Amino acid sequence: MTEPYLFEAICPHEFDDCLQSGGAAGWAYRRSPSRCTLETAYWEGPTAPYGKAHFHNEAQMVFALSGRREFIVGSRLYVVHAGQCLLIPAGHLHRSTPSGNWPTRCLNLYVPQSEVALLCESMKISPDTRTEKGEVSDVVLSSLMILSDTQSKFRDVSTLAAAFGYSREAFSRKFSREAGIGPAEFSLLARLNRARALLRDGSPAALTALECGFADQSHMGRHFLRTFGVSPGQYARG
Repeated sequence: MTEPYLFEAICPHEFDDCLQSGGAAGWAYRRSPSRCTLETAYWEGPTAPYGKAHFHNEAQMVFALSGRREFIVGSRLYVVHAGQCLLIPAGHLHRSTPSGNWPTRCLNLYVPQSEVALLCESMKISPDTRTEKGEVSDVVLSSLMILSDTQSKFRDVSTLAAAFGYSREAFSRKFSREAGIGPAEFSLLARLNRARALLRDGSPAALTALECGFADQSHMGRHFLRTFGVSPGQYARG
């Protein structure tokens, strides 16, 4: 897995049609016109957006068009000024932080990890390909795979911990230390990412909520809005 990469870049012109707000400050999601990119998210507002820690199944490229963005990826702060882009590899836990009270415009591209090299080549950039430092135990690696499966019977942390011979508390401490996030929160984010993919493919919100293990559509909607900045309905219309 590559490291996050900050570089000077102008957003490719093929995404010009994506630089349109929904008529109010906030995120506007759209399906991508590029074969290398699944979707885009455009922000235009009086301040930069910020939100809770999350990760994506795809790489995220953040183009700052005006103002600036600030991200914490792992334990490192990245400041993205206008005319720069931050590439966050798939699976990297990150959160955006407040970066001042000035108007900000930015465009996110969500790129399958398998397409990142091709897109970077077309932009004539060479991301850092060093692997991350730090080891993740077999227990946590297996747990990450299990919790990433939204149909897994081991969604309950106590059940999963017992399967590996740990108490819930000891397992949660080990998981959080190695993964940077608690197992319950990771499971929630994995289900939200799955919901996002299903909605993008046209699945009805109620069916998506059921498929991804939420109590109901409202339960999914609350977490979806808190994590991605739009409701499932707004996202699906993108």
